[in-house]
Amino acid sequence: MAKRTKLLIILTSALILLILLGFGTVKAGQFSKAKKQVDLGNKYFTDGKYKEAILAFEKAISVDRNNVEARIGAAKAYVEINELQKAEDILKKGIEFSPKKDELYLELSSLYLRKGKIVEAINILDLGYEKTESERIKKKLKEIDEQLSIVIECNPLQISKRTEAKLVLGEKNVSAKWELKGKKIGDLIKGDNDTVKFISIELGTQKIAAKVGSIEKTASIEVKNQVAASIDIVPLPSIGSLGDSVELRAIVKDQFGSEIDVEPTWQLSSDIAKLSTTKGKTNKVNYVKDGKVQLTVAYANINTTTEITISQKTFTISITTVGGGRVEVKGKKEFYHEGDVVELTAIANDKYKFMKWTGGIEGSQNPVTIKVQGNLNIQCVFGCKSLEGIVRYHSGDPTPQAVLKLRKGRDNFRGDIIYTATTKEDGTYELYYCEPGLYTITVYVCGEPFSWTYIEITNIPVRKDITLPILGG
Repeated sequence: MAKRTKLLIILTSALILLILLGFGTVKAGQFSKAKKQVDLGNKYFTDGKYKEAILAFEKAISVDRNNVEARIGAAKAYVEINELQKAEDILKKGIEFSPKKDELYLELSSLYLRKGKIVEAINILDLGYEKTESERIKKKLKEIDEQLSIVIECNPLQISKRTEAKLVLGEKNVSAKWELKGKKIGDLIKGDNDTVKFISIELGTQKIAAKVGSIEKTASIEVKNQVAASIDIVPLPSIGSLGDSVELRAIVKDQFGSEIDVEPTWQLSSDIAKLSTTKGKTNKVNYVKDGKVQLTVAYANINTTTEITISQKTFTISITTVGGGRVEVKGKKEFYHEGDVVELTAIANDKYKFMKWTGGIEGSQNPVTIKVQGNLNIQCVFGCKSLEGIVRYHSGDPTPQAVLKLRKGRDNFRGDIIYTATTKEDGTYELYYCEPGLYTITVYVCGEPFSWTYIEITNIPVRKDITLPILGG
């Protein structure tokens, strides 16, 4: 009986050994087959053949579902062809089958970060650290912690005002659990797009915290009675002329838009302009050189800056004509500088005559030279022949060298002289003017007024012969 029992034990042990050897042989074969597919997948991936790489990696996974290298390789290939969900699914399955492999958690967290799923990335790393206590996962969590920050819209904050706070990684808002720490001097309410709003109730400093998984970020909000929120420069200068000075005023407003009685600081970026003071509500800036300069006004933690372009003073010359004619401009420019010299020549059309300059210059000199000192609006007057005739003595003889002076209105002997003409040797004369109306003509002989008459001038030339009275008659 003892011999039979011993034999049975030997046979059973031999059978178990054979089974184990067979299982080991199968496993070795599976490992070899999976490795071959992984190596092929890696080659395809390196060559940029991502779909072929995925087929090879998935064959390896079908042979050995616990093959971490195959799962990570397949996930990376899926990412390259922008099939991120399949990459996520294959890594999740890997974690299910191999929960102790930290590289699967790290790869899935990187995928989540790529997709902008920051909360999911932190949560999967927390799970991975819980399962593996991996230093690599701990390091990755620290990296994300350092990249996260709380951004507060207004800080310090004016009492009774509210401000927005958000947890961000780069430019991405992160959903977090928010709470107030320490003494509460306000309230938190949920905002839009993963933000919260803090409403201040009391003066003091409020600590706030945002928690995502194992990561907690904190920040402090200071609440004050009055907080500067904006600065306006009035008027806001953008261009200036060399040699000019401008009076400026700085208006500082609080977070409710009310003006604050404070004295901000003033600063220029270069010496092409000068300030009369460096601190105060008002200031004067003097432009001393050509170029560009930045003016900055600051108070507390706010400031405003404007760029001023300083150049030489420029002027314009505007010329209009009355009647038939044109004006030629020698030295013509779009803009003139002070001291520029310009020559104007009036050129009359047929049947017209240059009369005078009015506006920016006065007189009848033609051509005329002007020196630019400012903007000029000049009118050039041309007259058509409005009046002609002959002046005779009472005897009927022509009166040469008699002077005729034309004034506006009837019986006007002392008003402004509009036009002067001198008779020729045959006693004839011509008077030019464009505007119709009633005029007085005074005739001077030897410098003394000898006779006068009045006449109505129309739009067509009028003839007026004048006979001088007998002296003493």
